[in-house]
Amino acid sequence: PTGLSWPTSTNYAGGTKYSFNAIAGRGFIHVLANDAEGGARVGLNGAQVGIMDGENEITQWYSFPITLQAGANEISIWSTSTDGGTYGGIVVTLGGSGDPEALLGMSAADAKAEAAANAAEEAKADAEEALEDLGDIAADDKLHPSEKLIIIREYSQILAEQGDIEALANSYGITTEKTNYSGAITALSDYLSGTDWNNTGTVTS
Repeated sequence: PTGLSWPTSTNYAGGTKYSFNAIAGRGFIHVLANDAEGGARVGLNGAQVGIMDGENEITQWYSFPITLQAGANEISIWSTSTDGGTYGGIVVTLGGSGDPEALLGMSAADAKAEAAANAAEEAKADAEEALEDLGDIAADDKLHPSEKLIIIREYSQILAEQGDIEALANSYGITTEKTNYSGAITALSDYLSGTDWNNTGTVTS
């Protein structure tokens, strides 16, 4: 919660309540409150556990030792006086030292460390993928998708000009060279047939 006001002139029953599940054990309730000089109260499972009594207009953490019960637990925040104020966070710990700043700082550090580790793993995977890609491009016995684009264009040009070249050969009576030329194109087409040479989504041997 951010900037919430506690109910005034009331008791535990009239307080703002938060429910959560826990395992049994000793711990702390930490409340980040502002302007709590009127003595706002914090309660757990029907009973008051502490009074927030700080300086006027000051925001600070208030920590109270508690005993959590197994299963459902309930927190209540209220004031018996007419003096209002606000709170901007509630942290419940099982165990701990009662120092919310240290607790939250450690949690933030853990989160940053985990994010850094995940980023490092992603960078490693990207680097390995890039190295494998470069290896495929450099290999003479493999066609990389980037190389296939060139081969597809060249093969299309060969087929597109075949008819004109054969017609010219016929008009000049050139037979042996035309036969060799046509046979070479047929051999090339047969060699490529049945392979993924023009599949630009994969590497082909």
